[in-house]
Amino acid sequence: MDFLGLTLEDYPELSAPMEVWPDNWRAVCFFEALGKGNWNMGPNGATGIRYEALREVRTALKVRSPEWPDLFEAIRVMEQAALNEIHKDDD
Repeated sequence: MDFLGLTLEDYPELSAPMEVWPDNWRAVCFFEALGKGNWNMGPNGATGIRYEALREVRTALKVRSPEWPDLFEAIRVMEQAALNEIHKDDD
């Protein structure tokens, strides 16, 4: 945001507290750990998460095999919600 001359004060909603249900905390942490650079980009912006990055984050966060299917599904839900938000003004 700095390169555009913007600050967090320009977007107070970004610093507002958010409630995360305990059942979703692991997925939120995983999604955040992916960072901003792990999105596939097309001519109209983000098209989805770079799935090859999931393995690295999964290893770094020590996600065990039994918990992976549920966590992966939660990440996909978050991915779709993020894409909907990113592209909400495209229509």
